[in-house]
Amino acid sequence: MTIQSFISSRIVVVFLFLLPIQTSAAEPKDFSGQWETTYGLMTLEQKDDSISGQYIMDGARCAIDGKVLNRRLQFIYREPNASGEGWFELNANGDQFSGLWRENGSSVWMSWAGTRTKDLRNAFAGVWDTSFGRMRLLENDKGEVRGVYALDGVSTLQGKKNNDWLALRYHEKNTSGEARFRLKDEGSMFEGEWRADGQEQWQKWSGRRIPSTPGRVWLVVIEARWEKSLDDKEFALGEMLKAFFNRAPNVEVRHRFFTDAASLQRWLKEVAYFPEPTVVTIATHGTDDGLGVDGTTISANTVAEGLKYAANLKALHFSSCSVMKDKFGKEVFKALTDAGVRTAVSGYQNPVDWAASALFEMTYLDLLLSRGMNAPEASATALNMFPIAGKAPLKNVPILPGGFEILH
Repeated sequence: MTIQSFISSRIVVVFLFLLPIQTSAAEPKDFSGQWETTYGLMTLEQKDDSISGQYIMDGARCAIDGKVLNRRLQFIYREPNASGEGWFELNANGDQFSGLWRENGSSVWMSWAGTRTKDLRNAFAGVWDTSFGRMRLLENDKGEVRGVYALDGVSTLQGKKNNDWLALRYHEKNTSGEARFRLKDEGSMFEGEWRADGQEQWQKWSGRRIPSTPGRVWLVVIEARWEKSLDDKEFALGEMLKAFFNRAPNVEVRHRFFTDAASLQRWLKEVAYFPEPTVVTIATHGTDDGLGVDGTTISANTVAEGLKYAANLKALHFSSCSVMKDKFGKEVFKALTDAGVRTAVSGYQNPVDWAASALFEMTYLDLLLSRGMNAPEASATALNMFPIAGKAPLKNVPILPGGFEILH
């Protein structure tokens, strides 16, 4: 087989693979429970075919009632200054719904979707829009909370719950102090206050939980410039992936460039502020010692430090040569695991061909983002489709295997 026929056959496979897949539906659950929705946190109770509940929007409690037939809820809603009708339909797993609503007297229907969530009335973990920027809080089963917020680049918090209060210490670039938060409105908001060390007066600090958009996933591509001189034409993996995922309405792509360790960490630290699952791809030259950019080497610790609050990290992939050969990839994986970030880390053990890696990564990322697979499933499937990215040489193929490796 020639390389042309090898690649052509694999492209045909990719095209067939990207066609819609029919799956058998599981028995649907009812609507009872708590939901993160387009219009705020919602709690529903189902008895037989009747539904009653409420949702919190802009601090107001709004009533919703209706009847269920099969998986569809036909409802009416009542807000302080408006009322209307709509419908929700459960997906096969019972963990998401989608539907439409319209205000009384209007002919325009609008989308309303939701994702089933845990009881948030006593949970600080999540992403918040606060008085001092976006915040990500992480909470363990002992009530210990740590987090990060977007003030002065990156500021941190650490504390513990005491009954319904959260007492914290905060650390910013040039100051530290104490804060205390209290949840309200079914966990959709917090009210609190802060004071710097040495001060007596408390000042207000409040926040609103940012719900995840049902079905949305993020791809963040952070890339170094590949060109070495003005004579080189510009090319970028991120631009190619952005164009590729334009066909997938649930996938949001962000493409940024970095030039050193500080700029790489800047973009990595912002990943924590997405409430939805996120896949990060770092594209640059690499060796087993680290990532290469502008004649410098970026360490595993630098990468892990940038992502240590990213509880939403679905997978980290290095589009780089040789970073999984021995120590770099393992060091990143261990550092993230030690920080409590459970994710897959992947990349190549060998120098990798641009075209071969691009075809493989488009497929691997599509399986992760558009097909809902986890990283081990997606990587195994993609390797079956593109064995040139694996570890065994292929007969009559003038491209060496990439040696793809995944840790999970």
